[in-house]
Amino acid sequence: MSKSFKDILNDLLTPEQKVALKAEFNALPTIPTPTPAVTPTPAVFGEGKLMDGTVIKYDTEVLGVGSIVTVVTESGELPAPDGEHELENGDKITITAGKIEKIDPKVAEVVPPVEAPMAASNPLVDALKALMEGKFEAQSKEVNELKTIVADQAKALEAFKSFFSSLVETPTGTPVVKGEEFLSKRKQTLVNKYFNK
Repeated sequence: MSKSFKDILNDLLTPEQKVALKAEFNALPTIPTPTPAVTPTPAVFGEGKLMDGTVIKYDTEVLGVGSIVTVVTESGELPAPDGEHELENGDKITITAGKIEKIDPKVAEVVPPVEAPMAASNPLVDALKALMEGKFEAQSKEVNELKTIVADQAKALEAFKSFFSSLVETPTGTPVVKGEEFLSKRKQTLVNKYFNK
């Protein structure tokens, strides 16, 4: 009957090694279960047109980087195709996976600046700015935590490889005696038994 891997390890390891191995496995960080990405269905807030007359809808009040864009067709709304598109006002938007990656505003004529009094800050812009900064900080923190987990798992894997390699090099039983050596020992045993009483 063949032994399981667990039985072989139990035979090979001393109680101290078993305790150390169990402690190493218990110290390994757990791997979080990834959640599948879900493509959100955009709630339409704004609407516009491309230079060719195509109607588009977007999920923000003002078209901006990160807005989810859909194209209105006779058969319904479809995700906007990837690439660069020109709006009616001359601005160019770059779309990747249905989201605006970049906006290149139309180059306007240079008008000499008119000095106007400094406008007070817009509370909506300030609130959005604070919200975005908070999201970026949270994402940065999460990325750093994931990097730490991956580094810890790599260290634990190296420790396990090293430990397993040492197990492979450890003999598992008494060495096999060659045939001539066995006969020689057997002869000596018989000689001792009958002649050296």
